Amino acid sequence: MTIANPFDVPLLQIEQATANIERTKTLIADAADNTGGSFVERFDEKRDEKVVLLKLPTELPAQLRYTATLVIRDLREALDQVTCKAFDVCAPQQNAKSIYFPFGSSEQDFNGKLKGELKGKGLPEIVIQAFAASQCYRGGDDELWSLNGLSNVKHRDWVRLDLNDQDAHIQMGFGEIVGPAVLGVNKWNRDRTEIELMRVGKGGKIELPQLKVGLQVTIGNGEVVKGRHLLPTLEAYRDKVKATVLAVRQAVVKWSEPD
Repeated sequence: MTIANPFDVPLLQIEQATANIERTKTLIADAADNTGGSFVERFDEKRDEKVVLLKLPTELPAQLRYTATLVIRDLREALDQVTCKAFDVCAPQQNAKSIYFPFGSSEQDFNGKLKGELKGKGLPEIVIQAFAASQCYRGGDDELWSLNGLSNVKHRDWVRLDLNDQDAHIQMGFGEIVGPAVLGVNKWNRDRTEIELMRVGKGGKIELPQLKVGLQVTIGNGEVVKGRHLLPTLEAYRDKVKATVLAVRQAVVKWSEPD
Protein backbone atom coordinates (compact mmCIF):
# COMPACT_ATOMS: atom_id res chain seq x y z
CA MET A 1 0.00 0.00 0.00
CA THR A 2 1.36 3.47 -0.93
CA ILE A 3 0.38 5.89 1.82
CA ALA A 4 2.90 8.72 1.55
CA ASN A 5 0.79 10.90 -0.73
CA PRO A 6 -2.21 11.28 1.63
CA PHE A 7 0.07 13.14 4.02
CA ASP A 8 1.20 15.67 1.41
CA VAL A 9 -1.58 18.10 2.40
CA PRO A 10 -0.61 18.60 6.08
CA LEU A 11 3.07 18.73 5.15
CA LEU A 12 2.35 21.37 2.49
CA GLN A 13 0.41 23.36 5.07
CA ILE A 14 3.43 23.27 7.34
CA GLU A 15 5.63 24.44 4.45
CA GLN A 16 3.22 27.30 3.81
CA ALA A 17 3.28 28.21 7.49
CA THR A 18 7.09 28.27 7.36
CA ALA A 19 7.00 30.62 4.36
CA ASN A 20 4.59 32.92 6.20
CA ILE A 21 6.78 32.87 9.29
CA GLU A 22 9.60 34.23 7.13
CA ARG A 23 7.21 36.83 5.73
CA THR A 24 6.16 37.75 9.26
CA LYS A 25 9.81 38.22 10.20
CA THR A 26 10.22 40.77 7.41
CA LEU A 27 6.99 42.55 8.29
CA ILE A 28 8.03 42.80 11.95
CA ALA A 29 11.31 44.41 10.96
CA ASP A 30 9.49 46.87 8.70
CA ALA A 31 6.98 47.71 11.44
CA ALA A 32 9.71 48.35 14.00
CA ASP A 33 11.52 50.70 11.60
CA ASN A 34 8.43 52.60 10.50
CA THR A 35 6.26 52.71 13.58
CA GLY A 36 6.78 56.40 14.19
CA GLY A 37 4.84 57.92 17.05
CA SER A 38 3.84 61.27 18.42
CA PHE A 39 4.36 63.17 21.64
CA VAL A 40 1.34 63.64 23.89
CA GLU A 41 1.17 66.07 26.78
CA ARG A 42 -1.02 65.72 29.84
CA PHE A 43 -1.18 67.66 33.08
CA ASP A 44 -0.88 66.02 36.49
CA GLU A 45 -2.91 68.32 38.74
CA LYS A 46 -1.89 66.57 41.94
CA ARG A 47 1.81 67.15 41.31
CA ASP A 48 1.38 70.33 39.26
CA GLU A 49 3.49 68.88 36.45
CA LYS A 50 3.24 68.52 32.73
CA VAL A 51 3.66 64.88 31.68
CA VAL A 52 5.09 64.12 28.25
CA LEU A 53 4.41 60.72 26.72
CA LEU A 54 5.34 59.00 23.50
CA LYS A 55 2.20 57.66 21.83
CA LEU A 56 2.65 54.80 19.37
CA PRO A 57 0.10 53.62 16.80
CA THR A 58 -2.59 51.48 18.41
CA GLU A 59 -2.46 48.85 15.69
CA LEU A 60 0.23 47.10 13.73
CA PRO A 61 -0.01 46.90 9.94
CA ALA A 62 -2.90 44.70 8.86
CA GLN A 63 -0.63 42.64 6.60
CA LEU A 64 1.53 41.64 9.55
CA ARG A 65 -1.43 40.58 11.68
CA TYR A 66 -3.04 38.75 8.77
CA THR A 67 0.15 36.88 7.80
CA ALA A 68 0.71 35.73 11.37
CA THR A 69 -2.89 34.55 11.47
CA LEU A 70 -2.32 32.48 8.32
CA VAL A 71 0.51 30.68 10.14
CA ILE A 72 -1.80 29.76 13.01
CA ARG A 73 -4.57 28.70 10.63
CA ASP A 74 -2.35 26.46 8.50
CA LEU A 75 -0.77 24.77 11.50
CA ARG A 76 -4.11 24.18 13.18
CA GLU A 77 -5.58 22.76 9.99
CA ALA A 78 -2.50 20.56 9.45
CA LEU A 79 -3.35 18.74 12.67
CA ASP A 80 -6.92 18.12 11.54
CA GLN A 81 -5.67 17.04 8.13
CA VAL A 82 -3.20 14.49 9.51
CA THR A 83 -6.02 13.06 11.62
CA CYS A 84 -8.27 12.75 8.58
CA LYS A 85 -5.49 11.20 6.50
CA ALA A 86 -4.81 8.62 9.19
CA PHE A 87 -8.45 7.60 8.95
CA ASP A 88 -8.33 7.62 5.13
CA VAL A 89 -5.65 4.93 5.29
CA CYS A 90 -6.58 2.95 8.39
CA ALA A 91 -10.37 3.33 8.61
CA PRO A 92 -11.62 4.69 5.26
CA GLN A 93 -15.24 3.93 6.10
CA GLN A 94 -15.40 6.94 8.45
CA ASN A 95 -16.88 10.31 7.45
CA ALA A 96 -14.04 12.85 7.48
CA LYS A 97 -16.46 15.68 8.33
CA SER A 98 -16.69 14.42 11.91
CA ILE A 99 -12.97 13.85 12.44
CA TYR A 100 -10.73 16.37 14.21
CA PHE A 101 -7.41 16.40 16.02
CA PRO A 102 -8.00 15.46 19.70
CA PHE A 103 -7.25 18.67 21.61
CA GLY A 104 -8.11 18.08 25.26
CA SER A 105 -9.14 20.50 27.98
CA SER A 106 -7.50 18.12 30.47
CA GLU A 107 -5.64 14.82 30.46
CA GLN A 108 -8.90 13.00 31.14
CA ASP A 109 -10.63 14.79 28.27
CA PHE A 110 -7.71 14.08 25.95
CA ASN A 111 -7.64 10.38 26.82
CA GLY A 112 -11.40 10.24 26.38
CA LYS A 113 -11.09 11.63 22.85
CA LEU A 114 -8.32 9.16 22.01
CA LYS A 115 -10.58 6.31 23.13
CA GLY A 116 -13.89 7.56 21.81
CA GLU A 117 -13.09 9.59 18.71
CA LEU A 118 -10.01 7.72 17.46
CA LYS A 119 -10.05 4.15 18.76
CA GLY A 120 -13.83 4.02 18.77
CA LYS A 121 -13.91 4.92 15.08
CA GLY A 122 -11.37 2.34 14.03
CA LEU A 123 -7.83 3.71 14.28
CA PRO A 124 -5.28 1.03 15.22
CA GLU A 125 -3.48 1.26 18.55
CA ILE A 126 -0.07 2.07 17.03
CA VAL A 127 -1.52 5.20 15.40
CA ILE A 128 -3.45 6.19 18.50
CA GLN A 129 -0.19 6.07 20.47
CA ALA A 130 1.35 8.55 18.00
CA PHE A 131 -1.49 10.96 18.73
CA ALA A 132 -1.17 10.27 22.46
CA ALA A 133 2.51 11.20 22.38
CA SER A 134 1.58 14.78 21.47
CA GLN A 135 0.11 15.23 25.00
CA CYS A 136 -2.07 17.96 23.51
CA TYR A 137 -4.03 18.93 26.60
CA ARG A 138 -3.97 21.55 29.35
CA GLY A 139 -1.33 20.34 31.76
CA GLY A 140 0.45 18.25 29.12
CA ASP A 141 2.01 20.10 26.22
CA ASP A 142 0.43 23.44 27.12
CA GLU A 143 2.08 25.21 24.22
CA LEU A 144 0.68 22.88 21.57
CA TRP A 145 -2.68 22.84 23.34
CA SER A 146 -2.84 26.65 23.22
CA LEU A 147 -2.72 26.59 19.41
CA ASN A 148 -6.36 25.54 19.29
CA GLY A 149 -7.57 28.47 21.38
CA LEU A 150 -5.41 31.00 19.57
CA SER A 151 -6.72 29.86 16.18
CA ASN A 152 -10.16 31.09 17.25
CA VAL A 153 -9.03 34.62 18.19
CA LYS A 154 -9.63 37.42 15.67
CA HIS A 155 -6.34 38.47 14.10
CA ARG A 156 -6.72 42.11 15.14
CA ASP A 157 -6.84 41.08 18.81
CA TRP A 158 -3.91 38.74 19.32
CA VAL A 159 -0.88 40.52 17.83
CA ARG A 160 0.30 43.69 19.55
CA LEU A 161 3.11 46.19 19.69
CA ASP A 162 5.09 46.25 22.90
CA LEU A 163 8.17 47.82 24.42
CA ASN A 164 11.27 45.74 23.86
CA ASP A 165 12.37 44.39 27.23
CA GLN A 166 15.97 44.35 26.02
CA ASP A 167 15.89 47.99 24.94
CA ALA A 168 13.63 49.56 27.53
CA HIS A 169 16.06 52.37 28.24
CA ILE A 170 15.09 54.10 24.96
CA GLN A 171 17.90 55.70 22.98
CA MET A 172 17.94 59.49 23.07
CA GLY A 173 20.20 62.11 21.57
CA PHE A 174 21.92 64.76 23.68
CA GLY A 175 19.51 67.49 24.75
CA GLU A 176 18.92 70.19 27.34
CA ILE A 177 17.23 69.95 30.74
CA VAL A 178 16.46 73.19 32.60
CA GLY A 179 14.82 73.80 35.95
CA PRO A 180 12.37 71.45 37.71
CA ALA A 181 12.22 68.68 35.16
CA VAL A 182 12.68 64.93 35.36
CA LEU A 183 13.65 62.74 32.43
CA GLY A 184 12.88 59.07 32.88
CA VAL A 185 11.37 56.19 30.96
CA ASN A 186 8.64 54.35 32.83
CA LYS A 187 4.98 53.40 32.99
CA TRP A 188 4.60 51.63 29.65
CA ASN A 189 0.86 51.29 29.01
CA ARG A 190 0.30 48.30 26.70
CA ASP A 191 -3.39 48.98 26.17
CA ARG A 192 -2.84 52.59 25.14
CA THR A 193 0.59 51.93 23.53
CA GLU A 194 2.22 54.89 25.21
CA ILE A 195 5.09 55.45 27.58
CA GLU A 196 5.87 58.27 29.96
CA LEU A 197 9.12 60.01 29.07
CA MET A 198 9.35 63.08 31.26
CA ARG A 199 7.72 65.34 33.83
CA VAL A 200 8.19 69.09 33.76
CA GLY A 201 7.34 71.47 36.61
CA LYS A 202 6.76 75.23 36.43
CA GLY A 203 9.72 76.94 34.78
CA GLY A 204 11.23 73.67 33.64
CA LYS A 205 12.20 72.70 30.11
CA ILE A 206 13.45 69.60 28.33
CA GLU A 207 14.61 69.55 24.73
CA LEU A 208 15.57 66.33 22.97
CA PRO A 209 16.85 66.41 19.39
CA GLN A 210 16.07 62.76 18.69
CA LEU A 211 14.51 59.72 20.27
CA LYS A 212 14.43 56.04 19.30
CA VAL A 213 12.27 53.47 21.02
CA GLY A 214 13.02 49.75 21.01
CA LEU A 215 9.90 47.83 20.05
CA GLN A 216 8.81 44.24 19.74
CA VAL A 217 5.76 42.37 18.52
CA THR A 218 4.11 40.06 21.04
CA ILE A 219 1.07 37.86 21.40
CA GLY A 220 -1.71 39.87 23.03
CA ASN A 221 -4.28 37.16 23.64
CA GLY A 222 -4.68 33.46 24.30
CA GLU A 223 -3.76 31.28 27.26
CA VAL A 224 -0.20 30.13 28.01
CA VAL A 225 1.49 32.18 25.27
CA LYS A 226 0.06 35.64 26.00
CA GLY A 227 2.85 38.22 26.21
CA ARG A 228 5.43 36.06 24.43
CA HIS A 229 7.38 37.31 21.44
CA LEU A 230 5.44 36.52 18.30
CA LEU A 231 8.12 35.10 16.03
CA PRO A 232 9.70 32.43 18.29
CA THR A 233 6.21 31.37 19.38
CA LEU A 234 5.12 30.80 15.77
CA GLU A 235 8.32 28.85 15.16
CA ALA A 236 7.70 26.71 18.25
CA TYR A 237 4.17 25.97 17.07
CA ARG A 238 5.50 24.99 13.64
CA ASP A 239 8.10 22.61 15.09
CA LYS A 240 5.61 20.90 17.41
CA VAL A 241 3.00 20.47 14.70
CA LYS A 242 5.57 19.10 12.26
CA ALA A 243 6.84 16.59 14.83
CA THR A 244 3.28 15.40 15.48
CA VAL A 245 2.43 15.08 11.78
CA LEU A 246 5.60 13.10 11.07
CA ALA A 247 5.02 10.83 14.06
CA VAL A 248 1.48 10.01 12.94
CA ARG A 249 2.63 9.41 9.37
CA GLN A 250 5.38 7.07 10.57
CA ALA A 251 2.90 5.13 12.69
CA VAL A 252 0.50 4.74 9.75
CA VAL A 253 3.34 3.56 7.53
CA LYS A 254 4.40 0.99 10.11
CA TRP A 255 0.82 -0.23 10.52
CA SER A 256 0.45 -0.63 6.76
CA GLU A 257 3.58 -2.72 6.34
CA PRO A 258 3.07 -6.47 6.08
CA ASP A 259 4.30 -8.62 8.95
